[in-house]
Amino acid sequence: PPTPSSPPHTYPPTPSSPPHTYPPAPSCSHIVKLLDVVHVVDACYMIMQRVDGPDLLAWIRRQPSQVLPVEESRRFFSQLLGATRHAHAAGFVHCDIKPENVRLNETCDEAILVDWGYARRIGKQECQPSTRHSVRVLPVWQ
Repeated sequence: PPTPSSPPHTYPPTPSSPPHTYPPAPSCSHIVKLLDVVHVVDACYMIMQRVDGPDLLAWIRRQPSQVLPVEESRRFFSQLLGATRHAHAAGFVHCDIKPENVRLNETCDEAILVDWGYARRIGKQECQPSTRHSVRVLPVWQ
């Protein structure tokens, strides 16, 4: 497991990779942090950073007329573009970006891209759910 001084992994590894050989990627505050990976016989557990706010869809539904203010929409969109640009530069594509996979921080002013279960390395695989491996994501409860 990572120590307090070791940086968390930013992107999900492929389930077929050997355990604990994933290089940490440069950090991006709008991508959920991968803290650890645990391999067992038939599954790969990914321990992720806990994000305390609601998902983006729930936040939109709480707004008057279920519409975000323009400035807030622009801020979240800009943050998500930065997250995808960062992931693509590191060679990953998310494959499942939707409001339910965007969590907001506790103060609901920062968007964080979560649920990297369908993520793939660019050029290596199509963006389809894998049927060969079982991947479970566990948030860290502090």
